[in-house]
Amino acid sequence: MSVFDKIRLSFRENLSAQAEDLQTLREQVLTIVLRIIALFGVFLVVTNAMVVIQDEDWGLLTFFIIAYAGILICTFVPKIPFSYRASSTVLIPLGLSITDIMDFGLTGDGM
Repeated sequence: MSVFDKIRLSFRENLSAQAEDLQTLREQVLTIVLRIIALFGVFLVVTNAMVVIQDEDWGLLTFFIIAYAGILICTFVPKIPFSYRASSTVLIPLGLSITDIMDFGLTGDGM
């Protein structure tokens, strides 16, 4: 039996175990990313809240707080399926970006 046959055989034997390990790895990476986002999100919400409160834009403040609450829920409620948690990790910043562009437009260096 050649070395390549042994490698192929080991891949076949561990195929289902690798699939389970891959899903576990995905969930662990997503959990770490969500925890980092939740940690830095505190500072971002507080700094943005000061500016938004000065402008008295309560709708935008409400949207920021709801988005951050969604991140916290996805982070600390592990029973939510992986696909929903991963999708919300992409869709919440997208929604915040769209809201930011609609509210402030292209200002500063964005021409």
